[in-house]
Amino acid sequence: MAQNKSVSGDARGIQLSVLEQPDHMAALSDLTERGMRDDSELDRRRLLDAPDHFGRETAASVVSTMDIWTLVCSLAALALAVTTVASDHLAWRLGYVHQLQVIGFLLSIMGFCLSNVLSTLFLRCEARFGRSTIQDYEAIMRNKPFASKVDWPWRATLLILSALPLGLSVAYKRFTGGAAIERVKQNHELYSDQWGMFAPPGLLPLGWNSGTILMYNATTPFLKASTNQSATTDSQYASLASDLPFPATTPSPYGFNTLLINKTAVAVLDAPPSDWITNVQRQLSLGESWSITATVLATVSASDDAVDSHRNETQDSVFWSPFYGVLQTQNLFDGWNLGFLKHEQDKWCFVALQSSNQTFAQAASMWNTVRQSCHGTWRITQGDVQLIEADCAADLEDPDPSDNQQLVFTQNILALPDYYMPILNEFLAQFHPNRIDSEWLMPTIAMVVANMYWSRVTAMNGPESPHWFGTNSFGYGLAPRYNHTVTNAGLLYTSSSTIYSSRPSMRRSRWLYVALAAQPVMAFLAVLTSMATHGVPVGKGFGLVAILAGIEKGSLSLLAGAGYSGELTRRIYLNVGVQEMKGASDKLSYWLETGRRTASESISLSRSYC
Repeated sequence: MAQNKSVSGDARGIQLSVLEQPDHMAALSDLTERGMRDDSELDRRRLLDAPDHFGRETAASVVSTMDIWTLVCSLAALALAVTTVASDHLAWRLGYVHQLQVIGFLLSIMGFCLSNVLSTLFLRCEARFGRSTIQDYEAIMRNKPFASKVDWPWRATLLILSALPLGLSVAYKRFTGGAAIERVKQNHELYSDQWGMFAPPGLLPLGWNSGTILMYNATTPFLKASTNQSATTDSQYASLASDLPFPATTPSPYGFNTLLINKTAVAVLDAPPSDWITNVQRQLSLGESWSITATVLATVSASDDAVDSHRNETQDSVFWSPFYGVLQTQNLFDGWNLGFLKHEQDKWCFVALQSSNQTFAQAASMWNTVRQSCHGTWRITQGDVQLIEADCAADLEDPDPSDNQQLVFTQNILALPDYYMPILNEFLAQFHPNRIDSEWLMPTIAMVVANMYWSRVTAMNGPESPHWFGTNSFGYGLAPRYNHTVTNAGLLYTSSSTIYSSRPSMRRSRWLYVALAAQPVMAFLAVLTSMATHGVPVGKGFGLVAILAGIEKGSLSLLAGAGYSGELTRRIYLNVGVQEMKGASDKLSYWLETGRRTASESISLSRSYC
C-alpha cells in the first residue's frame, strides 16, 4: 500500500502526516529518538559557546548585609517577646494562652535567625581552625549531627544547638502564675460607682428577711479563722490552751465585707450591688478577677470603756435606768447566762457572759455602733467575692446626732434581741467558762455586734430588701404602717470607684528574660565573631554551588561511589585556595585530598572573588 510521509528538514521537528501501515511504527520511534538527541546536543553546544557564565562575582566584606538584617530581625523578635511579657496592657489583651503562642512563634524566629548566622561562623571556624573535612562541612551546612565521619566537637555543638530551641520552649512555659492588670475605665459598660448596704449575691430576699441569714454568712469566715478546728473532744475545744494565735497585724479582712480593725473594733463595709457583682462574674473566665476600690460608709462597732465606771447598778441607777426592762438573757445551763441589752433609741448595746456570782452590770461590755467612712478593696472572681483590704479609723467618729446616716440605728425599730439571741448564744457561749480570758472573746463580741446591726438593717431597709422604699430612705415605727420616713439615710449612694481587671499571664522574672534573650545574644556574638574572621575565604553563599564552581575536577574521583549514599569510607579534606587573576577579581579554588589539609589562605576586602 502506498505511503505518504512529510518530514521537516530541521532535526528538532518531525511530523508524519499519514501512516497507513503498522510496519512503520518502529521507524517512527527511531526517527523521534534521533531527533531528541540532536536537539539536546544542540542545546549543550549553544551553552558551551555562550560568551557569559551564570555565576555572580562578589566583593569581600567584613559582614554580610544578610547577617545584619538577620540580627536585626532576631533583636526585633526579642523586643516583641519582652513587650509581650512586660507590658500589662498587651499581656492583659493576649491572656496567658495567647502569650504562650506569641512567644513560641517569636522564639522560632529567633532560632531561625541564630542558625542562619551561626552556619557561616562555623564554616569559617572549620576552614581556619578545624580539619576542613568535607564531612564536617556537610554536617554544618545541613545541621546533621549524626552524619558519618563528623568530628566529635562539631557533633556535640550541633546537638546542643538542636536541643537549644527545645529547651527554651520548655523553659519559658514554666513561668506561670503571673497576672496582667488593666484599669477599667468609666466608659466601660460594667463600670459602677453605686454603693450601699447590699448583701452578697443570692442572699436577699431569702426567708423572712429578718437578717439572720446574712448574720451567719458574715460571721462564719471570722469564726473559721478564730476556731481551732483540729480539736476532737469537748475538753479540747473548750480549753484555753487550744486557742489559735491572734493575728500579728490588724486590720484583718474576713469574708464579703467584714474588717477586724483591732481587738475591740469591727467594721462592716458597704458593698457594690449584688446584681452588678453577678454581671461581672458572668464575664470572667477561669483565673480572671476584678478588684474594685472606693471610700464607702461602714457599720462600725467598738467597745466603750465608759461602762467601767458604772459597774454598780444601785449606785449608778441614772446610767442604767434607760435600759431597765429591755434586758434579755439566755440560760447556758451551768450557772452562766448570756445577756443582751439594747435600747431602740440609743446607739449603744451591752453584751455579757455572766457567771452566777456576777450581776449583768459587772460582766457587761458596752458597744457603740455608728456609720462612718472606710476605704476598702474587693476582689471578684468567677465564683466568689471577698474584701481583701480595708482601712478604717480605730477611734469612732463622734457623729452629729441629727445626721440622717446615723438615724438608721437610733431612730429605727430593729428588735435585735428578738431575732438574734439564739445567734449570740451560738457564737459566744463557746467562751464560757474556761475560755472567758481568751484574747478572741472581745474580737468575737465586736464581730457579732457589728454584723448584727449591719445584717438587720440590710435585710430590713437595704436597697435589695423587699421593704425597700425605692429611694435612699427608710421608714420607722410599727410595720407595716411606718410613722416616719428618714431621707438621705446613706443606704444607697455613689462613690468614685477604681476598678482593675486581672487576667492570668506569664510570670515576670529575670530568668524568663534570660531565656528569651539567649538566642539573640548568641546571634549578636556570632556576627561579631564572623566579622573578626572575615579574612577566611568562606562567604555567606558557601555551599554546593560555590564548591562546584571552584572545584578541581581531578580531585572529584575521590568521591566515586558515593553518588547515591552520600557517604564516604574515610575523611576527605576540602582545601580552599585563592588563585590570583588579572583584573579586579580573584578565583577561589577547591580541591579534595586524603592527607592532611592545607591551611586556608586569606582574602582581601579590596578584591572581588568568583
